[in-house]
Amino acid sequence: MTCGQILTPESSQRLHDTLAQFFDSQLGLHPGSIFLDEHNSSVYVILKHVFADAERNGAKDKRIAELIIRAHKEAFWSISDLLITACSKALGLAVEVSSLLLDPESNLVSLVLTCRKE
Repeated sequence: MTCGQILTPESSQRLHDTLAQFFDSQLGLHPGSIFLDEHNSSVYVILKHVFADAERNGAKDKRIAELIIRAHKEAFWSISDLLITACSKALGLAVEVSSLLLDPESNLVSLVLTCRKE
């Protein structure tokens, strides 16, 4: 498999399941939907309907939004090696997380997985 052909129907489903399980079991976030899009050697992941109602409502206050984002980012990066290992296994490629964006008010998480041949 070349890096230009990261997502097949099978690998896409494995990655989807891996992401859903990771965000649920490791971070306590429950995405309502997960979208995957491939460009060059990266997979762009959009998780929708991720945050609890209290977090979304609290995020209307900029200070609270910053606290929510910081807490989730710190939690994510502290265990991101688990996600990298699981995504690498799901795709059969070495994976790095190159970007993480959280927007609790919009109820979205965006993640960029950069892939390379093992």
